[in-house]
Amino acid sequence: MLKSILITAGTALFLFPLAAQQDPQAKAILDRMGEKTEQYGTIHVRFSVITTDKQSGTEETREGELYVKKEKYLLNFLDTESYFDGKTLWSYLPDVKEVSVTEPDPDESFFFSNPARLFSGYDKEYKYLYLGTDPETGHDIIDLVPMELNREYSRIRITVDPSSYHISTAHYYGKDGIHHLLRIKSLESTDVPDSFFVFDPAKHPDVEVIDMRF
Repeated sequence: MLKSILITAGTALFLFPLAAQQDPQAKAILDRMGEKTEQYGTIHVRFSVITTDKQSGTEETREGELYVKKEKYLLNFLDTESYFDGKTLWSYLPDVKEVSVTEPDPDESFFFSNPARLFSGYDKEYKYLYLGTDPETGHDIIDLVPMELNREYSRIRITVDPSSYHISTAHYYGKDGIHHLLRIKSLESTDVPDSFFVFDPAKHPDVEVIDMRF
């Protein structure tokens, strides 16, 4: 018996079989989006995140900035500068002059843990379904359901601008009732060296380095 997930889009209900073939219309859009972003040397993104706690009824908006070059990234968010060179992650807290060094799970796909995955990896990690267009923006809507059911979110709903094939929003539905709506405010191509994604302790001699690698 096939496992399935029930997805709600507006007033319509979809039974999404996990063993079903991928939606070809969604695949075409995701493939085109991936091809577009691969043409860029480095992607520079400014964004906002609206975090909603369904249990407490609270909502909070924060701003952030992201640079992505293939699997490398530099994320400025929540008073933390996160440098990732493809293997090592430096999480720098300027206010407390402290940086922790880790080697994160390469398979992690949540935006805050691995923001580079926002632009790739959909074929391997998700079942996807095309839901039509947003009536306000005209952007395409696609639901992504993780193949691994132990993820902390049940699905991601993304919208894609059909004129540029840039992702415009990504809504993470947390299983704990905490949802994160990522809104892309600007996305452009730039060019930076690989060293841009490495934290250099020599440039921060007064910073305490906490190496958490085993």
